[in-house]
Amino acid sequence: MVSIPQQNFRGKKISFEQFSDILVIGMMNLTDHLMDKDAPSHLVDGMVNYNRVANNLGLIFEDDWIKRFGHEMENPMGLLVSHDSSPINGDDDGYWVYLNSGFDRIAELLHEKYYIEVKSANMTYQEFQPILLGEIAGLVEAGIDIPDEGEFKNEYDLKETASAFNLKFSDEWFDNFNRYSVENGLLHKNENGTFSLTEKGMVEAKSKFEDLGFEGYILATQGEGELFFSVDASHISRLGLELVAKQETAVAELVKNGYDADATNVDLIVNTQSDTTMLEIMDNGS
Repeated sequence: MVSIPQQNFRGKKISFEQFSDILVIGMMNLTDHLMDKDAPSHLVDGMVNYNRVANNLGLIFEDDWIKRFGHEMENPMGLLVSHDSSPINGDDDGYWVYLNSGFDRIAELLHEKYYIEVKSANMTYQEFQPILLGEIAGLVEAGIDIPDEGEFKNEYDLKETASAFNLKFSDEWFDNFNRYSVENGLLHKNENGTFSLTEKGMVEAKSKFEDLGFEGYILATQGEGELFFSVDASHISRLGLELVAKQETAVAELVKNGYDADATNVDLIVNTQSDTTMLEIMDNGS
């Protein structure tokens, strides 16, 4: 995501939850521009010191918050970090850690929550549909979903997911998204009302992201993008006469179009009964 500084929590009174979230963001170097440049580095030889992160960001916190944070990061449900001895001789305060798998994605999501200025109120449905699908695909790839008996099932409540990414939507948009995604095999609706991303949905999400490009995707998430294209009238000639020079090539292309539309049968019918010989190409594709 594009970093748009929204808040600087230096010297401000915050809750422990906010403190924990901001530390996670800082540990991934996503708020380096807000840190004290003259303070000792929080990152040494691949290890992070979260006490230094808190101090370098100028956070105000209670005496037990650092130890509480370290305990929560390494509790059996999280396992987000691994404590180890200090990489600096004589400076082992007990707050040096290695970051484990999944930590980066959580930090990125929190970064969006605290530091990305959301402008999705102006988002159109044409923007909302691929963005929500893309965000779900990102969660699936990162393995962030609802655990069920110790296993991840790729199950999402779509409204909760959209709200988590600060996407504004109407009930009509949501009904359209659900219907379109299920009918086209992008999502599978589970018995408990949640949805799972299909392999086809993952391919579709990646394709949309590639079409938009990174900058277009960011603009769309902020309600500043427009997902449309225009075609100059001259393209008709370029895609017709100038692209296909031979008549037999044109016929072959029309047959291919039928099979591209999942046709199982394409008929070529030559009509010589009329004054002008005609060729009809018919298929049963979509």
